[in-house]
Amino acid sequence: MRYLKKQAESSLSYSDPSLKDRIRFRNGIYESVNVSDSEALNLIRYLGWNHESLVRDRTAHLERLRFIREQCSTDSDFAELIRNDPYNLSFITAIEVEFGNLIPN
Repeated sequence: MRYLKKQAESSLSYSDPSLKDRIRFRNGIYESVNVSDSEALNLIRYLGWNHESLVRDRTAHLERLRFIREQCSTDSDFAELIRNDPYNLSFITAIEVEFGNLIPN
């Protein structure tokens, strides 16, 4: 029982404030900032963030948003359009990486 408690205390949670410092989104996938951070790697695997179908859906969503951005006359028009439809904010971390500060929190 002591082992299980210690293991639970040391595992990384998706709500952990250090998550953004330990896991990054780059080149379409999530990766651990530190390759030896087994907790971060385990969380990525456990949540399936790099599962083939999810990567495919995320990539298609970003392509759709790129197309929408090209159709908008200004960045502020694009940002407003994206914010007004909750579906557009799917994969928010990928959107933040792709479009930077265009989509305020």
